[in-house]
Amino acid sequence: CFYGIWLILFEYMLLPDGLFISNICSFLASATYLILALTSFDVINIGNIVAISGSYGVEVIHACSGLDLIGLYISYIISYPGENKIRGIFLISGIIAISVFNIFRLSLLVISDHILPLYWNDIHSYSTYIIFYPLIFGLWYFWTKINDQQNIFSGKKLSVV
Repeated sequence: CFYGIWLILFEYMLLPDGLFISNICSFLASATYLILALTSFDVINIGNIVAISGSYGVEVIHACSGLDLIGLYISYIISYPGENKIRGIFLISGIIAISVFNIFRLSLLVISDHILPLYWNDIHSYSTYIIFYPLIFGLWYFWTKINDQQNIFSGKKLSVV
């Protein structure tokens, strides 16, 4: 239910205005540039485009913002019962983790655009599945385990692994 509300909010309120998404994309492009500036590559950042000299570069657009994945993560955490204080900490730390992973993913895409341009589309397509889904499902799994919830069918406590 929450994910459906998130998608409607995202598609009809955040996306059309453009300012919120534009600011997030600018932040992600700048953060990606800063990470890559620590390497030996000659990095260029023009607006939402990050490139290594001699390559086309990667444009950070709304689909790269990670907001859809953050909505998915929030819906998983909200859907499973638990203490609200711990839930809040889990939500904030998960959103930060997804954002950090997204910055490293964008850095990987910029480097792959420079080193392996023929494989860039494949890396772009599969990096989301390889990077984000294990992170999101792992955090959700951990959330279900730390809550020590009762089994609603038997009334017994669930064991914590």
